[in-house]
Amino acid sequence: LQSPTAVAVLPGGELAVTDTGNDLLRFIDAASGATRLVVGRRRAFLSSKLPPATPHVEAELESPMGVVADVRGEHVFVADTLGHRLVKLRVSDGAELASIGAHGTGPGQMIFPQGVAVAHAPAELHGAGTAGELVYICDTENDRLAVFRASTLELAFLIGGSAAGVNDGWLKVGPTELRRPRAITAHVGPHGPRVYVAEYETHRISALGLDGSRLYTIGGKNTALGRFHSPFGLAVFDGRLVVAEGCNSDGRPSDEARRADWQRDQKRLRVLAIDEGNGVYSGSSARVVQVQILHPREPNVEPRSLSATDQYLYMADFKGNTIHVFSIFGMR
Repeated sequence: LQSPTAVAVLPGGELAVTDTGNDLLRFIDAASGATRLVVGRRRAFLSSKLPPATPHVEAELESPMGVVADVRGEHVFVADTLGHRLVKLRVSDGAELASIGAHGTGPGQMIFPQGVAVAHAPAELHGAGTAGELVYICDTENDRLAVFRASTLELAFLIGGSAAGVNDGWLKVGPTELRRPRAITAHVGPHGPRVYVAEYETHRISALGLDGSRLYTIGGKNTALGRFHSPFGLAVFDGRLVVAEGCNSDGRPSDEARRADWQRDQKRLRVLAIDEGNGVYSGSSARVVQVQILHPREPNVEPRSLSATDQYLYMADFKGNTIHVFSIFGMR
């Protein structure tokens, strides 16, 4: 792996990993680490130092930085970051089934998309007269989420962005303001479905309804919890929200001798237990009732995307060129 940024868990113990530095997507057996299939341009595959006999499928991917599986694990949705697209691939053979996007600010266009999540939505939100899965992608440089129907990759609606509050009759645009969304995860909790979004510029996590309505925020400047340091990854694991943090310049020591230790301490996983009360919010009424900090043992870790099962949490390590695995027992 070269600078992996995202990982998604698939049925049967397989992982889909964005091998970002090699412009590839890999399907990897979680137990053995063996690569079953590689998707990407042939010249990228040949330069990746993978065994030549590794099965390969041709696809135009440029620095993919997000991946998520659908509910059945039959398809994955990839954020083709430098291609400014969302791509749908079949898990069994890596075939590209659909794609949407181009560089720009208009509906269906994106600028450097990153995190991706899937949620099941009711008919009134999904559209097309039926309930179904929606794909949420962080359209990072447009300060918004773009939401597509998983079956066809038709644009359903936008959340945030410069057109906040506009409804032109066919495209719903939520009023929620987002600042450089980079990571996203969907979860169904005791009070219904949630979409958690990591906003890199404001160093906070926003909890949204599936329609984009803001329920509450966590972190950010001048809060009791404190400011997250460049949140890059999100997952819900064992009922708790896990945030993978990188490092920003806030509070950096001027003493160069102390700077390396300080930077290493900021690269961490923060595990949050959230009390949502009765599920009716007024401002930021949800409370963080427990915080656990985990520092990966390796000194050169650069946390990125997270993905979780009932037992394991997977973290893409951008600098270490690997995938870290945490057990539910280790988290406690």
